[in-house]
Amino acid sequence: MGIHSYTQPSSSNDSSGVRRRLARNEIPIEEDGIMTECYCGAKAIIDTYRSTMDPRRRFFTCPNVGDGECHIWKWLDKRIMEVLTLIHNDYGAVLEKIELLTYIDDFYMAKAEIDQLKQNQIQTEEKIAKLVMVVDEMKKKESGVTSGLKMQIALGALIVIIALTIMMFK
Repeated sequence: MGIHSYTQPSSSNDSSGVRRRLARNEIPIEEDGIMTECYCGAKAIIDTYRSTMDPRRRFFTCPNVGDGECHIWKWLDKRIMEVLTLIHNDYGAVLEKIELLTYIDDFYMAKAEIDQLKQNQIQTEEKIAKLVMVVDEMKKKESGVTSGLKMQIALGALIVIIALTIMMFK
């Protein structure tokens, strides 16, 4: 049996169109798993079963059940279990979606971190290039200073030698 049970239709004339609704797979209207409308369009009710087999067991039914047409009839406890199973399955699906969204969020966070690291790498390479230029410039100035200093020392030494030579010959 499917989710919805119903009493067997009689062989009487179907003036209410219940059989046509069943043929089109129209099912009772539900709100949060509670049947609120019968196949015939009447508002569903919850009644209590009165037999020795299932005393005081609750069930969904239709107030028009005695007219010989096809109507809903479903044990309340079975319907509750069906709804709980559906909720449990939906809960599992929601957890899977949350996990997937977490992975997607982690992916985008990691991608943002990688993009930031790439940007930092570019900035670092630019700074290194500037430092290399500064160091090269300093080397050029240093070599100029060094050769100027060497020249000054050499010139000073030459002057001292000349002065000593002049003093010697005097």
